[in-house]
Amino acid sequence: MKSLSSDYTIRSFQETDMPLLGSLYQAVTERDHAVFWWVGEPSNWNNVYCAFDKDQMIGKGQIEVVSAIQPDQPADHKHALYINIKTIPERENDISLLEALYQPLLTRAVEWKKTLSAAHETMLCIGNHSTETANTSFFLQKGYDYLNSLFHMERDLQQPVPEFALSEGLQWQYWKMAA
Repeated sequence: MKSLSSDYTIRSFQETDMPLLGSLYQAVTERDHAVFWWVGEPSNWNNVYCAFDKDQMIGKGQIEVVSAIQPDQPADHKHALYINIKTIPERENDISLLEALYQPLLTRAVEWKKTLSAAHETMLCIGNHSTETANTSFFLQKGYDYLNSLFHMERDLQQPVPEFALSEGLQWQYWKMAA
């Protein structure tokens, strides 16, 4: 165990932490649109660091390779590593706690970068919803900058998709995306 403060401990996620993770998830997602990554399979747990205050999980940080570019891909394509850090609402502005969760993720990012093709640059990114202003502020203070936005659509897939007419001069063309 690695103690970074008198009021919490940071360590890798373990199976016995699952009930505490559920409590953290409930606390974080009480707010609309919070982006909370699940820890995944045990093989991924070395990429997950948790903060504990006595018998409560007060924060979790996680890193994941979102895209690894093959050496033969165009030079302007970049590898993307994403970080996600969440704390209980009462600690969302606790810079010391956020920093304590960030540091092992940064170390893990450096390790991971060494395993990716050196022919491409590596971006270190975060994926927050726009409403997560306190969390985003922490990353902005560290030098992160706006990259792009994601959009999603909610639709009842049990309902038929309406027919749309194309504007004059346009036509449909089906194509297969590269795997």
